[in-house]
Amino acid sequence: AYNVTGSGLTSGVTIDIPGSFEGSTDNVNFSTFRITIPRSGNSASGTIYLRYKPAMVTSDTTIVFATTVRKLISYSSSPPIALVGQGVAGNPTITVTPTALGFGNQVVNTQSGPMSVTVNGTSLTAAIAVTAPVGFQVSTDQVTYTSSVSLTPTNGSVNTTVYVVFRPTAVQNYVDQVTFTSTNATAQNVSVSGTGILPTPVLTVNPATLPNFGSVVVGATGTTTATFTVTGQSLQGDVTVTP
Repeated sequence: AYNVTGSGLTSGVTIDIPGSFEGSTDNVNFSTFRITIPRSGNSASGTIYLRYKPAMVTSDTTIVFATTVRKLISYSSSPPIALVGQGVAGNPTITVTPTALGFGNQVVNTQSGPMSVTVNGTSLTAAIAVTAPVGFQVSTDQVTYTSSVSLTPTNGSVNTTVYVVFRPTAVQNYVDQVTFTSTNATAQNVSVSGTGILPTPVLTVNPATLPNFGSVVVGATGTTTATFTVTGQSLQGDVTVTP
């Protein structure tokens, strides 16, 4: 923190905040652009708080001034304040939300609608590898779904969404995990579950009504015959025809 005072002022005192730093006049609300100490009469007094917030692993050395307008046409500034900071890598971390997805029933060899997982990574030194188990697939664009995707960090950070679909190939329960891993980061998992089911059997006959067989003497066999066609899809057993 730095105490700033000024006298003989015609305006307040402003401090332009350099990159990678933040400034505040109350130590609560911080700005990355500019902070101002208002003038009271022809003087100003206050405390400025500066903190370092590097966006990458780097060294920062800069200066900052407190300035004010003098006689409406020129500026007066304080002695420079030297600011030095070293951005260092933290521990790689991965977080995922939510941590469980339930897909319910899904006909085998068909694909469910997508469900989303928010993925955040910090201080990463390598990409996050996202791997789906058997029966599930993942995507970053909701277009191409595969068994795995790679999330490349920018300046050590990842903030994106991964989409998961359920595509069962067998009639069974599926309970497993989508894994999220990166070098030296604690792996994170999202539990996924669903049930592969057979499609609903469909049986049709055509025509639905046969023509009138007419009058036949009891005990005799009529000469009129009629046929109908039986069609079945997704059947799970033989078709039984009962007169």
